[in-house]
Amino acid sequence: RVSQALSRSIRVLRRLSPQTEIVVCDALEHPTIEEKASEVARPELLRQLHEDLKLRLHRRHVVLDLITGRIDQEHELWNWLQKHGLSQFDLRWFMQNPVSVDVLGLDYYSHSETELYPCSSNHFRQRIPTKLSGLYTTVRDYWERYHIPLMLTETSYYGDDPERLQWLDETVCDVRRLRSEGIPIIGYTWWPLVDHVDWDGAMLHQIGRIHNVGMYRLQREPNEELTRHATGLTQQYKNLMARGNEGVGEIKRDAARRPIEGKHRKAGTRTAAGSSVNLLNRMDFPIVVHCHMRWDGVWQRPQQFLSRLSKNHRVLFVEGPTVLDQEFIPRAEIHTVEDYPNVLVMQTFFPASRFADGAWVDHERLRLFNEANHHELSNCFTNAVHWFYDPMAAPCFIGNIHASAVVYDCMDELSQFKFAPPELRTREKFLLNHADVVFTGGYKMLQSKSRHNSNAHFYGCGVEVAHFSKARDLATQVPNDLDFVQRPVLGYFGVIDERLDYELIAKLAEANPHWSVVMIGPVVKVDPNSLPVRGNLYWLGRREYAQLPDYTKAFNVCLMPFAMNEATEFINPTKALEYMATGRPIVSTPVPDVVTNFSKVVKVATAHDEFIELCRQAVQERHDFNVEGGLEMAEQNGWDVIVGKLESHIRDVFGRKQSPANLPDQTTMAFSNV
Repeated sequence: RVSQALSRSIRVLRRLSPQTEIVVCDALEHPTIEEKASEVARPELLRQLHEDLKLRLHRRHVVLDLITGRIDQEHELWNWLQKHGLSQFDLRWFMQNPVSVDVLGLDYYSHSETELYPCSSNHFRQRIPTKLSGLYTTVRDYWERYHIPLMLTETSYYGDDPERLQWLDETVCDVRRLRSEGIPIIGYTWWPLVDHVDWDGAMLHQIGRIHNVGMYRLQREPNEELTRHATGLTQQYKNLMARGNEGVGEIKRDAARRPIEGKHRKAGTRTAAGSSVNLLNRMDFPIVVHCHMRWDGVWQRPQQFLSRLSKNHRVLFVEGPTVLDQEFIPRAEIHTVEDYPNVLVMQTFFPASRFADGAWVDHERLRLFNEANHHELSNCFTNAVHWFYDPMAAPCFIGNIHASAVVYDCMDELSQFKFAPPELRTREKFLLNHADVVFTGGYKMLQSKSRHNSNAHFYGCGVEVAHFSKARDLATQVPNDLDFVQRPVLGYFGVIDERLDYELIAKLAEANPHWSVVMIGPVVKVDPNSLPVRGNLYWLGRREYAQLPDYTKAFNVCLMPFAMNEATEFINPTKALEYMATGRPIVSTPVPDVVTNFSKVVKVATAHDEFIELCRQAVQERHDFNVEGGLEMAEQNGWDVIVGKLESHIRDVFGRKQSPANLPDQTTMAFSNV
């Protein structure tokens, strides 16, 4: 329960203060076996010694492995934890709700090292080794396992001043040596500053014994008062702090995180054939994403999922082809992504003159991927999980490359969108038949797709609560281009395409000339000249994801004015939860998944007049708009929680391929408060 409380606390901190860096402190443990044990112990006892050592080496990592979601069926402690009272339900909770840690804090004392030794022909005990391995050796084990920045959060030595000075010198020397090898020890804490009283008895007795471990010495005077005195250790520590990196060595620039080996390439730079991109080699399974959307487009479900997955996986985001009206041989360009060093974006370019030849396009898409993987990407995406948003790409790759798993994340019913290729339905059916696991963005879509694939799961969109809650922050400033607009403001952000009801938007602006109707988003597949024009209707165009809370702060009402057509039959709008996190009343048309998932919070109108009347009520601040319920629903549906669950399903696929028995129920619905 302590580990679960720690995990939940980290998630709360990240939600309330995303800039907070999480330091998890643990006692450093370094068990060994006495060198002479093999000479004096009987074979059976020696076997027990080695089994106990193996368990201790794994057990020391149990807390961090639990909260980061590392303990699955293949982990060495999976059975041991169940034997000691942790259920599979609890273990799966950690797998489905992993958290990330920025810094691992280690407490190191002489008793952090233990030596197992035979004490009789049948028994063994432990003791502090006569000769310690030292901080340098013990810390390396943790770095090799986690590859996150480390900090010496506690260390000290019980004894006289010369002994404690020696401990300080030796540990600082080890920090310098570790830093020189690229291992980022970012901090050092001598604990305590002042000698402890009764600490050696865990403060269970009160006899007034002074425990000499501090930098300042405590001395008991004849009148029983304690006085504090500086020691040689005090001055030495001050000197070290004053010298900074000169005393302990520089942290190598790329050491704290190792997303890319060698020198970092600047974000946004591109590579042509023959150049190289050196990816990190100590990551979990790689992911190749095939997406019809652009990484740099509107920040939606694919970017939310993959940016988070990239914390533990290298990701190649392959965008759908860019078609150009010129003659050339299809080519690919790869570039890095600022702020997400484990994500690479691959763009492909095709001549319009041959793009109607489906078989040729498939062949060229596969060729471009294989050439990039073998050359620029150094085969880092061989045997990857292939994750599809674009069904058109499925026949190009499935069956032609070796994928450790095939994932289909169906966020929209693309075949019902404007200008959808006629062969999209056939290709999607092919993808559904070959996918190892299917995720859907809407419950109605789950019902449709699970007819073709039994391992289908509904995961609605999530929300970055801390980001959108900035709209409720007094310090957030409304952008200048919206600050002049007359209040109240009825606002929308998202893609502006065939899914919107433009007649409704025009009527809304006409209903009250004192209202301002603000539409934010790129215009796609719709002629901009066809958009309705009214004096109080503003089409602001695309704004960056980072700016959306600033604009939403000006909204009195958040709008979802969707048309009721084929394109909206299966949508589950990402903006619903994002609106909720801003603390604004929301009015929507009766999109099926909005009615099913959000009707407790979102006011739903079935006709234009009713939509306008609900907006009027919201402007008048009627209290029957469940804003508090929306805030609560947003809090319970963060992207991190969903991503942890998606990842666990993929691991289940790996386990099923190795052992087809004992599968969980395959068609599930997972959405909080629905």
